[in-house]
Amino acid sequence: MSESPKRGPLQRLLERPVRASAMAFMRVVVGLATWYEATQNVARIGQYTPGQLHLPYFGTLNWDANQLHALCEWQMRFAVAVVLGLFTRVFALAALVCQASLFLVSQLNFRNHIYLMLLLLLLLSFAHADRAFSINVLIRRALGKATPRVVPSLPARLIQAQILIIYLYSGLHKLLLDFGNGYALCRFLGRDLSRGRSGNFFSESELEWISTYLSREGCTDAAPAFIIVGSIGTIVAELGLAVSFGARRGVLAAIIVGVGMHTTIWWSMDVVTFGMMMVATYPLFLVSPPYSEALRKGDDATPAIWLPWRRDKNAQTAKSSAAEA
Repeated sequence: MSESPKRGPLQRLLERPVRASAMAFMRVVVGLATWYEATQNVARIGQYTPGQLHLPYFGTLNWDANQLHALCEWQMRFAVAVVLGLFTRVFALAALVCQASLFLVSQLNFRNHIYLMLLLLLLLSFAHADRAFSINVLIRRALGKATPRVVPSLPARLIQAQILIIYLYSGLHKLLLDFGNGYALCRFLGRDLSRGRSGNFFSESELEWISTYLSREGCTDAAPAFIIVGSIGTIVAELGLAVSFGARRGVLAAIIVGVGMHTTIWWSMDVVTFGMMMVATYPLFLVSPPYSEALRKGDDATPAIWLPWRRDKNAQTAKSSAAEA
């Protein structure tokens, strides 16, 4: 008998299944973020110039406010279906079409986190994300059909790769732009503090004074010490998240840091959608082998379900997950 060809570490890594519960958590949070973004799109419609909705690549599209409202309402419905896990493949693509249409209608929608939302919705449509915590599971159970508790690895790996790229690029970009001097953070906080949740702790006069203080040109010369510390901490956190999520150790610490960082950004600057989508992917890093596994040699690979606090049970869990796949 001829021996079967040996698989490389990257191939073995991509073949291992991922827990369906982690992908389902991402599905729910991304669905909520898509719904929230649709509500924000409704608010932005009032800023459009009637009859002058510019598509940068296709000329001018004359959509009125009623048509835009209808599109937003359909996006909300599709997002709810994604959250509930009802025919996720179909409704994730439908929500993607709605958001992509609104994205192209006007440059008011040109924000970086929309690119991430469209990509995650696309990957969700191929990820079997409704194998846990979903209406589809209840339907299959009522029909007497079993539902696998794992999902294919490739969509999860593509999602993880995108998150690593975002953190790595963001940290390096800030480092190269000398973000650590505090000037940029001063300007952002001075502009966005009033709309953040932290604004509820100050009166209007206090907010005006703080915003003026942070936004004034004097920040270019000497930013407050806490702003400099926050700026440097942001760079360290983003680069650290890229390394920790891609490596074998530090996943739990990275999750705590990431949740804390995005919560602070939400609290101070009201950046909601981006933080929700980034945090939604964290469980995928917790329950799957790290990318550094692809650099290892030999056959002693990390099991499919990698839980730092259950090292003795990892092998047994991996075998059962592979059998279910």
